[in-house]
Amino acid sequence: MVGDIIADSRATSPGIRSRARSLQELAKRDGISRRYIRRLIGLAFLSPELIEAILQGRQPVALTATRLTELDLSLDWTEQHKLLAG
Repeated sequence: MVGDIIADSRATSPGIRSRARSLQELAKRDGISRRYIRRLIGLAFLSPELIEAILQGRQPVALTATRLTELDLSLDWTEQHKLLAG
C-alpha cells in the first residue's frame, strides 16, 4: 500500500539525520535491507501535499507503492507534482 511506504520513509528519516555512517548501518539498525533504505530516502522528501493526498487515498490510481519507490524523484515539490499528480 502506498501509505505504508510513506510511513516507512517517515520512520526512516530520523535515521538519515542521525549519526549512521552508511546506508548499511542504517538498514541494519532498522532491520531492513539497504536497497529498501535507498528507495525510502527520496520519499522522505516528498511534498506535504502529495503525502496528504496519499494518506487520504486521493492519489492517482497509477501511483502504486512499487511505482513510487522506483521513481527518481526530484527534491523540487513542483516537479514532484508534475510527475505524480498530473
